[in-house]
Amino acid sequence: MATVTELKAALQSVSRSDPVTLDLAQLTFIDSTGLHAIMEFARSQNGSGPLILATPSVTAKRALEIAGLDSHPGVEIS
Repeated sequence: MATVTELKAALQSVSRSDPVTLDLAQLTFIDSTGLHAIMEFARSQNGSGPLILATPSVTAKRALEIAGLDSHPGVEIS
């Protein structure tokens, strides 16, 4: 919750026509506000390019799966 504003600002500044990669290797915790921000961005892509969530920790990957991001058509978890 403390950094979701920074995440949203960073996502708003990227091109919507190319794939976007978020490197989650350093992510140790994600709450519902962070998950919501990622989901909101993925929806806003409207098929323009996948949102790639790269190298999430086991804990972060589990949270992404619980939130359903692993089955979102515009999201790839690698």
